[in-house]
Amino acid sequence: GLNIQKLPKAEVDRRITDALARMQIGQYVDRYPSELSGGQQQRVAIARAIASEPHLLLMDEPLSNLDAKLRTQMRVELIQMHERLKTTFVYVTHDQVEAMTMSDRVFVINRGVVQQVGSPIEIYRRPKNQFIADFVGKVNFIKGQVNVSAVVLKGIGQSLAYGGPLTGDVVVAIRPENIKLTKAEGHLHGTIKSMFYLGDVNDCQIDINGTQLRVIADPHTYDVLRTGEEIGLEITDFLVYEDDGRDDHNQILT
Repeated sequence: GLNIQKLPKAEVDRRITDALARMQIGQYVDRYPSELSGGQQQRVAIARAIASEPHLLLMDEPLSNLDAKLRTQMRVELIQMHERLKTTFVYVTHDQVEAMTMSDRVFVINRGVVQQVGSPIEIYRRPKNQFIADFVGKVNFIKGQVNVSAVVLKGIGQSLAYGGPLTGDVVVAIRPENIKLTKAEGHLHGTIKSMFYLGDVNDCQIDINGTQLRVIADPHTYDVLRTGEEIGLEITDFLVYEDDGRDDHNQILT
């Protein structure tokens, strides 16, 4: 790319050195491709792309072969590079963390059809259909039926207050982090089936009459709660979708 631009040799050398340094592979400059690992070869490809400073840069899962620590470092580096170059990055990924942390706009595509376009926060908090809610982040789906000013959760025998426009059979989507555990009476109540302490969170499974809800709770709750204990659940946010009886997660949110 630099030769095609017919840049002076000094400028070519400067850009090559800078690109290799950014990808942390400057020490391998004299090696052949066969002498590099898969992750190193991938970083070479990124370095070659950014060295020419293009107006439009397409990246197709460029960090997929890197280890977790280096992937995190490269995400930060690519964000800073994007800000410095002021160029458009079209970034294809199945990694939700990459999509949420690196994007200004996210296009969610399912079977070749764009499902939703928006900022990361819009995509996560207000997904337009069940496919997006399920694909981006963690979610609990519960079938229900709208009854006047509430959604009665099927198989649970409990309800949530609802003032939206939908009627009849619906599907309720609740993010695990939007459920708060409380020893007081909550919007729902169940029994703690399991808890997993992950350091930064307490990952719980709550049984409500045979239906399992995942709850991402404050890590300190692990010290005070016990498996088998009855617990209240406060729902801070949830979404309601039409239920047309299909399971392909393409119902539209209204």
